[in-house]
Amino acid sequence: MSAMTYLKRDPNSGTYYFRRGVPAAIRGVIGKREWKETLGTKDVATAKRLAHEVGLKVEAEFARAAQAETVVASVAELTEPEISEVARSWYQDAVQESDVANVEGVKYTDETYREEVAGMEELAGVLKRALGMNDSSPAKPIVDRMLADRQASIAEDSASYKKLCHTMLRAMLEALQQAQAKLDGNFAYKPSDPLLAE
Repeated sequence: MSAMTYLKRDPNSGTYYFRRGVPAAIRGVIGKREWKETLGTKDVATAKRLAHEVGLKVEAEFARAAQAETVVASVAELTEPEISEVARSWYQDAVQESDVANVEGVKYTDETYREEVAGMEELAGVLKRALGMNDSSPAKPIVDRMLADRQASIAEDSASYKKLCHTMLRAMLEALQQAQAKLDGNFAYKPSDPLLAE
């Protein structure tokens, strides 16, 4: 993901900061659940440049932390329950990050609101098409990152990897639909996908 995904603005001071969740597998090494660092500026252009620099630094720290953990485990296959658990865990983290963003009170103008809605609708279309066409490419970066975070390696041509990608597409679509509902003021949204329904 782009560093811009992690660029946040303090609604009180107007100062920008970088905020990113720390993957569960390396929280013990990093020592915290999220990485939050002030960028020390109220200028959005400067903040974007600085967020990119901080993002690179954080990625390097995450990589070092992953190496500090045990040697990467090789997993031949994941079971159906393991695949479901990985997807549910990602979904819960995505919803939690969305909730944090809502609490921080991102303010939209009519134009930025329309842009956000249009972007979400476009992404939902991409995810639905990918599910319909059995195209796992939108999920691969997330799946690869999650496997790395869990110190697991699964062959991309395995049935387990393909099933994990498909299941992650479902979780990604559901997280997006929940974010869309919240943007529309519906905070009582419940997942419709049986995989994620509570």
